[in-house]
Amino acid sequence: MIRAGKYLPPVRTPGERFAGGVTLRQIRYFIAVAETGKISAAAAMVGISPSAVTDAVAELEALAGTALFRRHPRGLELTVEGRRLLAHGRTILSAVERAGLAIGRADSVMAGEITLAVTITVNGYFLAPFLARFRDTFPNIEVRIVEA
Repeated sequence: MIRAGKYLPPVRTPGERFAGGVTLRQIRYFIAVAETGKISAAAAMVGISPSAVTDAVAELEALAGTALFRRHPRGLELTVEGRRLLAHGRTILSAVERAGLAIGRADSVMAGEITLAVTITVNGYFLAPFLARFRDTFPNIEVRIVEA
């Protein structure tokens, strides 16, 4: 919307602001801290410096608009909001990983040959519909049928 020569950005809810600013890196580091209870242990787990983990957690807390951890001399403990985010964070990382695996499957096309030994009855009455679906799913696999 334009008023008096100025652009007014759309009003965004807190959830939209959070979703628009959060990164997978922040979620990954947050989960590492939640699982270990210590910045240094989380940093070692993900292979980066403790200051980078601290910065990522601080950025995530700023986006969330609330503390995600209670700080104690012996480490960090999740707040109620932190526990909620942890559950969603794990779901997000799992979904991203599954998406990556699904994409990767296109590069690893199954190919080869399979021989099935079947009786005359199975071949005549049951095999055809299953074989058709198999060939549609795995077009690069040659199927040989041997009646036994």
